[in-house]
Amino acid sequence: MKVIKLFLLILLFILNSGNAKSVSVDLCLVKPPTSTEYPCNQPKLHVLAQYYSFKSVIISPHLAPILESNTFYYLLKDGIEYTLTVQNKGCNVNVTDTFKSTGMYYELITQPKCTNTWFEMKLNNYYTNGTSKIVSGSSGNNNFQNEDQSCTTSFLIIPQSQGKGVIQNGAVKAIPTTCGFNNGSVVVDLTKGYSNVHLFSGAKQVGKEIQPTTEGSFKNLNGDDFILYVDSQECGTERIYIELGQVLPILNVEIKNVPNLFDSSTFSFSLSSGQKGILNSTNSYVFVDNDDDDVISNWTDYKHMLGNHFSYGYYYGEDFQANNDKSCSTYENMETYIPVSVLNYTITKHGDSCLNDLLFTVYPFSSNPMHLYDFQADSTIQLENNQAIIAYNRDFSLNEKYAGPVQYFSTVYKVPSYSVVETTKGGLTGCWRTFNITINGSSLIDLELIINNNERINPDNDVFRDIPSGVHKIRYLAGDCETPSFFTIQLGEEECSKDPVSIEYTIIKNATCSTPYEIQFYATTPFGIQSNNFTVSPNSYVDERYYIPKSSAFFDLLYFPPNYLVWDDKDFNITIENNAKCNFTRGSVQFLIPNDPDNPDPQYQIKNVYGNDGVLLQSSGPGTYFVPPGENLITIQYTYGGSESSNYCYKSNSVYIGVEFSRKPNYIVSGVTNCKIPDGKISVLNYQLFDTITLELENQTLITAVEGEFTDLYPGSYSVFFESPACNGLVKITVPTSEDNVEITTSILQNPTCVLINADYADGQIRVNVKKNGMNLENLLVSSLNNSFSDNNVYYGAKVGSNLLKIKSDNCIWYRDINVEKIDDPKFSFDIVFNKTCAWTNVYKLNIGNPNVSIKEFTFTSNSLKYSQGDYYLIFPEGRSFSYSLEWNSFCSNTITIPIKDYNYEIPPVQYQIVKADNCFSLSIDIIITNWNEYSLIRIFNRSPTPINSTHAIFKNLPPSQYYTVYYLYSKTSCDHSETIGEFELSSGLTKESLNIKKSNDLCHSNIGSIEIQSLDTENYYYSIQKQNALMNGGYDSTTQITTNDQLSNLPSGYYSITRICKSILNCFIRETVEIKSDNPSIQSIISKDSYDTLNNGTVVIKLNYNTSNPVTYEIIADNKLSNNNGIFTNLSPKLYQIKVTITDKMCPVTLSANFTIKSIPAPKDPSSDELSISTFLQANHLLLFIILILSIII
Repeated sequence: MKVIKLFLLILLFILNSGNAKSVSVDLCLVKPPTSTEYPCNQPKLHVLAQYYSFKSVIISPHLAPILESNTFYYLLKDGIEYTLTVQNKGCNVNVTDTFKSTGMYYELITQPKCTNTWFEMKLNNYYTNGTSKIVSGSSGNNNFQNEDQSCTTSFLIIPQSQGKGVIQNGAVKAIPTTCGFNNGSVVVDLTKGYSNVHLFSGAKQVGKEIQPTTEGSFKNLNGDDFILYVDSQECGTERIYIELGQVLPILNVEIKNVPNLFDSSTFSFSLSSGQKGILNSTNSYVFVDNDDDDVISNWTDYKHMLGNHFSYGYYYGEDFQANNDKSCSTYENMETYIPVSVLNYTITKHGDSCLNDLLFTVYPFSSNPMHLYDFQADSTIQLENNQAIIAYNRDFSLNEKYAGPVQYFSTVYKVPSYSVVETTKGGLTGCWRTFNITINGSSLIDLELIINNNERINPDNDVFRDIPSGVHKIRYLAGDCETPSFFTIQLGEEECSKDPVSIEYTIIKNATCSTPYEIQFYATTPFGIQSNNFTVSPNSYVDERYYIPKSSAFFDLLYFPPNYLVWDDKDFNITIENNAKCNFTRGSVQFLIPNDPDNPDPQYQIKNVYGNDGVLLQSSGPGTYFVPPGENLITIQYTYGGSESSNYCYKSNSVYIGVEFSRKPNYIVSGVTNCKIPDGKISVLNYQLFDTITLELENQTLITAVEGEFTDLYPGSYSVFFESPACNGLVKITVPTSEDNVEITTSILQNPTCVLINADYADGQIRVNVKKNGMNLENLLVSSLNNSFSDNNVYYGAKVGSNLLKIKSDNCIWYRDINVEKIDDPKFSFDIVFNKTCAWTNVYKLNIGNPNVSIKEFTFTSNSLKYSQGDYYLIFPEGRSFSYSLEWNSFCSNTITIPIKDYNYEIPPVQYQIVKADNCFSLSIDIIITNWNEYSLIRIFNRSPTPINSTHAIFKNLPPSQYYTVYYLYSKTSCDHSETIGEFELSSGLTKESLNIKKSNDLCHSNIGSIEIQSLDTENYYYSIQKQNALMNGGYDSTTQITTNDQLSNLPSGYYSITRICKSILNCFIRETVEIKSDNPSIQSIISKDSYDTLNNGTVVIKLNYNTSNPVTYEIIADNKLSNNNGIFTNLSPKLYQIKVTITDKMCPVTLSANFTIKSIPAPKDPSSDELSISTFLQANHLLLFIILILSIII
């Protein structure tokens, strides 16, 4: 019987064991609790448990989890089925579950091969019952709503190729319709591989199909919008929107007379078809100023003010009947332009004295009042009978009120000649270039150069040396002037490269609560060492430009003050209110900062007071704090002004607190060793000195010590109260957890991906394992000190640097300081997925290079941000820097500025030729488009060009204008565009005529340059000359009317614009630029005379092309150097010589050299033929006389 009972007990145990094992297996197969959100755009999968409560969690395809306090979630993508696989703790069994969003998403049925490919796509979950819908679309941003309109979303479809297509290949040519004629056309070149061509009316909606004239060709079209379908192997089916538009026959306009832009001018209008065409002046109506209700009757001599802008047009009915039908209407703009004022004036001097006034007389050609303005006086000068008294050394502007361009001139008494020589060293560019300026100013007084408007530089012997780039003024007194004269000079460029500059910063005075840092910068530049001081508050920074004195050069200062405590030297009033009663009690101290007596408002405010080891002291009242007995190093934190945004400052003082009674609790603490049952203990060894000893528990209840002991305590910090007749007090006592037989290891699961300012956490993850007595402790709570960011054995709020962790297992608590050394960059980047074309802007896709990062929220200040089926895109018209805000988990977010490379697809400019009018009396412009074959459509105003050949087309008889705007459909980009053309070409005039100009350069900066206009015709034309930047203070070109070529002599070097304006048609002009250079002197001639035989009687005369009062040295380089100042040398032997001429003129110091030869020639035989014969004859006579004299003496 016992055996049977034993057998039954064993059998029951086995069965129970099997049941227990069965229960365990069932728990391992339990799926995690989840919930799903399937909104319109971004579905979420929530797991309603902590991430690390599982042994492992894997989702496929991979997504980074976003952790929250008690849950975590994934941001899913529509249309993707995800598998969530987990292992519960203590199990080796995988538990899986699948999830797929029920939101609307797309799948492509056919591929978007090209930009205009018309493809099919399936919208899944379109209908409320979850079924799909087939739709068609094209590349770009496609917006859709589901059946019940509960979801509106956009899908960004990127084509596989952006450079292919029927438009891009130039296979489509569209000709606009002439209004009323229905003669438009759309033709597809089938030879380029295109087929199945269909054309429909309509813009957004497909309308009636248009029957082809021939295959691929549609003619006799009206000016409506059309949709073209065409098939090809490379792009599939393309859908092209064509805005054919309407043009009108050319309305020619002729300007017969323009007496003044703001008086009545005379115009003549005519149609290109003439009076015998379908359209003529009987059924067409011309209007001006866009007022088509006020038509003109006189087409041949219509008078109207031209002004700066003149618009005109005409209309007719589609039935070509004489009625008020405006169904065909157009207008054109004429942007009139006169490059200079045509006002003529004279300035009459009264003697040579600068102190005398000048008589200014203007000769107006209209009834408009005149306006004369004095820049220096900043006032208008009244004209009486078109005259005014003005002074020397002034800048003026002159114009007709309400009419024409402004004319500028200066009455500077004298402008000296000058030369500029570059002295830049080391290949520097921009603002770092330097120059020497030599002034021919021997008669000038107080000569100086003004730089940066105020700084002044004096010359060295009339030379301003190493002057940097920029716009500078030369100031001086000339003649008997009491008012200084100026002229402005432009040197080099003003752009400054930062490459040659290095900057160091030094703190020379620390900030205080009320004063900023004082910083000294030390910059090494090409212009020497630059050093100066600036101030900056601790919570601010400096970003400003520093200009180097006596130059226009600059560099940028960017400085952030150090991020450390600001120690102040502010004096405090410290009053000890009470000493401590006993050794374990506290005294009280009052801290008071004296405020400025002149400012009654509170200036300083104490925020916190810290004692030894940085312990925060408890406040006992305004400005008063409890301080323990003994020596205390007190740190006071305070602000200036009391604002939360004010600087925090710190002040340290030493405070001693005395003790009245020497009495102190003596205790020992035993740590907790049992994590299940609390066994911590506090034993007060001298408890007999106190009447009662009580301890405050976490629930604020008090327990009393039994014979000085508190037992069964949890780990933690306790307030223990001691009471006695001498003193009462509180002591903080910490009961730790024992470290005996405890092994704690940590590992960093994930480095933080961000740094949060003024935060003690981030998104790093630290795993903690604890072994106690050789056994692993499970279900640890690892958190910050305030119990945050705990997920089982993992702390998920780790930051870079020190992380003080609290590790809790039941009743045991340990503390560890874990240092995290590195940060893992989120690795955000934007990659180009579509280059800019005329139809598309640049499209960038956000990529994440860190698998631990998932975008929680993306904020951008523009509607250029698109979220499409799980991906973020940015759409921009061009590459540029921009800022966006990203939040990638519950901790980390940042506003980031990223420069995006501009992948701009360059649209080639319109290639054209301007054909100007023959003369001012046939004033119309032709424009030839030389790349016409690259456009599907092109027009100016409402005109289309006339084809010349396969590549060229011409716009004929355009009205004269300052520029023209071309509208076109560029084939390679498949979109409309506009471009302004002709402004540069037409700035030099509207006709083919040119000025016949001769010029002579200046020499040695002596102001002897000249310009001569051949065939000067002042009867029919106005002439003027402009000197660039020629006013005293610069900034404007001075203008002088020309009536004779004598006015164009004695010119200094520089650029001059010569303008001729037709008197009868003011907006017809010619303009040419002439550069007068200053040449160096040269040897004009070398005249030599050969030497006879060996008599060495050769001569040479050297002449220069320049006369100067400065010394000139002529030197012959030979065995015996010969030199003089007149260039005439005699008694030269036959040979090859080198002449060296040294000119010491400071305006053009130069050394010239040349070679010449003195030849040897034989003496002539005829004694009378030359002086050699005469000389020989005389020598023979002398010899004969000498012989006769000797003989006479002997005899």
